[in-house]
Amino acid sequence: MIQSAKPVMDHFCDFNAARRSLVCLFSREGALLEVRANAGYQKPAQSFRLLSGAVWTEETVGANAIGLVVTLQKPVRFFGPQHYMRAYHGETACAAPIFDARRRFIGGIALIASSYSADPHGLGMTVSMARAIESDIKKTEELEKSRTAASYHQAVLHAVPDAMIAVGEDGLITFINATARKLLRLDPHTEGGRMRDLLYAGNAALFRIVEGEKTVADQPVRIASSSGFNDFFVTSSHIRSASGKTVGKMILLKEAEAAPKATVRPGGAKALFHFNEICGQNNRFVRTLHHLQLAAKSDSNVLLLGESGTGKDVFAQAIHSGGTRKNGPYIAINCASIPRDLIANELFGHSEGAFTGSRRGGNTGKFEAADGGTLFLDEIAETSLEFQAALLRVVEEKAIVRVGGTSVRPVDVRIIAATNKNILEEIRKGNFRSDLYYRLNVFTIEMTPLRDRKDDIPLLIDNFIKKYGGATGRNITRISDSVLRILSSYPWPGNIRELQNVIERMINVAQGEELSADLIPDEILHWQYQDGGSDPSATAREKEAIMQMMGIGIPRNKIAQKMNMARSTFYRKLKGYGLN
Repeated sequence: MIQSAKPVMDHFCDFNAARRSLVCLFSREGALLEVRANAGYQKPAQSFRLLSGAVWTEETVGANAIGLVVTLQKPVRFFGPQHYMRAYHGETACAAPIFDARRRFIGGIALIASSYSADPHGLGMTVSMARAIESDIKKTEELEKSRTAASYHQAVLHAVPDAMIAVGEDGLITFINATARKLLRLDPHTEGGRMRDLLYAGNAALFRIVEGEKTVADQPVRIASSSGFNDFFVTSSHIRSASGKTVGKMILLKEAEAAPKATVRPGGAKALFHFNEICGQNNRFVRTLHHLQLAAKSDSNVLLLGESGTGKDVFAQAIHSGGTRKNGPYIAINCASIPRDLIANELFGHSEGAFTGSRRGGNTGKFEAADGGTLFLDEIAETSLEFQAALLRVVEEKAIVRVGGTSVRPVDVRIIAATNKNILEEIRKGNFRSDLYYRLNVFTIEMTPLRDRKDDIPLLIDNFIKKYGGATGRNITRISDSVLRILSSYPWPGNIRELQNVIERMINVAQGEELSADLIPDEILHWQYQDGGSDPSATAREKEAIMQMMGIGIPRNKIAQKMNMARSTFYRKLKGYGLN
């Protein structure tokens, strides 16, 4: 009550400074708690014992405004001789009770002045001050209740094992629990910031969920943080006001390995790549990309051919994401990674009792899990002829029979198959069924190896620098011309996957903001210069690389090591190049 009354009393004294008066706050027992007297009324206040701590009950000083309010709990006004004590007959007093939020009497406020300077509206002003104090007390209590409730809610939300983030309609984080801060490697003071400003730019999929209008349930998302990449299942829901208006969004993150088994589909339930995330300007590659986009618009089966590392899995996901089945499941399986005698069980599932140790109630296979969506069969040429025959029947009949079962289960699945082998040669050798090949190759698309699209290497390097630079927190702003020349001339037997790994490795070991020649892995430099003596252009590149590494202070023995040269050979080359 004192805390709420002080600003009201101070404001009144400022407003009423010209009158000889005072305003005082008293308790429900009639004791004065706070007294504010104007300059001209301070001496009378002392002589009248209007001081903090004085008791003004009727038992103490007879009839008076403060004592009567304590008794009646109603506003009153005392004029001159109405006071019992003769000393107060020249004063006028107005007093009003103060009640708390539960309408309990807790004290009052009084306005006292000399009768000749008393305000005729004094009682009204006193009641107004009492109501203002009551209003502030109620507001303070409600605020305290809200803070207590918020503390309970915060405690509950922080105790939830899942990561929780709430964002307002403006995209600012309003709440984030300790689990979310730990998983995303965020500091404790993240409320009020934006997800885009706190996480790396490569988290476009998460930003779409946070900022978009739609909600998702258990959608797999890969999130890049300072510790690298982590897979999560994301669920989002709208936060609505009492009137039903959307005021924000709640985001729930579950680590993929910690997600309930019922929600985890093998290989991921969703495709993560889209066509707009694939970069390349090479003419042959652009034609391939056009054929892939045509395939995405169709519902026919697709066969992807190409060397390892050319991105067959990425293009399979893009076909799914760009087609009519994009809202259905996307299941990927590497046929080469599953033993031949288990692959049928993995794809078709098994019935209860099909074999010793089989799961009670049977097991759902990948075809059933992919119903309504896409099944990506990587390394299809590694499967046995027996399995190929069973697969052919499923492709033709659009139905499966579980291992050990008898009932036919219809499935609506689009198949995208891929192999790095020469499929026609495998058919000629009798390792692959020709009838299955003709069923799968409605769209046969051959991937372009990286050595045939070297004009795309700078573009790919730039893309990987943005991706891994953001994920690792490294600010790579430059790449030397010699690095681009060396990487562009390398044949890349591992294709895009090898280039991606090389750039990631260089970023991780870079000390500054530039990718320089000394960061290139030794095996690439060794290939680059192993025939330098017979090729004039290679010799020039070798000299340039040596000069650059010497220029940034790399010891000569380390340069010789990187270039896979004996020291004697290296020093002989230095002399020949005039670099001693």
